[in-house]
Amino acid sequence: MKISRPSPALIVSIVALVVACAGTATAASVLIKNSSQIATGAVTSSDVKNGSLIGADLKNRTVTGSKIAANTIGADKLAPVVRNTLQGQGLTGTEAVRKAGPENVAAGGATITRITQLQPGTYFLAAKTTITGVAGDLGLGELLRPNKTASAECTLEVGGDVDKARTVVASPGAETPQTVNLQMTRTIGAPTDAILTCSVTNVPWRASDSSIVALKLQGSTRVDTAG
Repeated sequence: MKISRPSPALIVSIVALVVACAGTATAASVLIKNSSQIATGAVTSSDVKNGSLIGADLKNRTVTGSKIAANTIGADKLAPVVRNTLQGQGLTGTEAVRKAGPENVAAGGATITRITQLQPGTYFLAAKTTITGVAGDLGLGELLRPNKTASAECTLEVGGDVDKARTVVASPGAETPQTVNLQMTRTIGAPTDAILTCSVTNVPWRASDSSIVALKLQGSTRVDTAG
């Protein structure tokens, strides 16, 4: 006679009946006591009550970025010290602006603007100004003299490090305002001024729309190249 295999439902019923009849000692012996009794993947997210797991329930380094869904951890979920550190990683900027001036500077140099006492740190600095040569009411014959070509040289200086830019702002018969741009990275260990100066040859001049911007960075790498 062929004996048929009992169904899974029947097996579960028999086990439940045996446990019920045998009492709590037998029940305890079939309860899950450690993770080795659980097949891999048997417990899923839907089996875990929301908010029931805390950090102490997780093994160190078991939860990595690939296991965290995007946008599921907000800043409010982080410890205050971690949140403050991460939120402090952004750039902070300092800017000095001078919309007009100096005006009618005699041929030669002058300070355009400055940021006073940048605090220690690493910075990306950018500066710009528009230089206009002012020949006044000179006649055409005077403008055509060879030495009436006027060149501007501007310098951004921070703690002894400089960046320079040059351009022609006036030539015989023409005055051409030019915008000059400069930039650098600089690490300073003590409060230091960032200074923008310009010098123009042969003719009076004026500056306008000038600024220096200093962005504080976490760090920078500078490579001096020869070719």
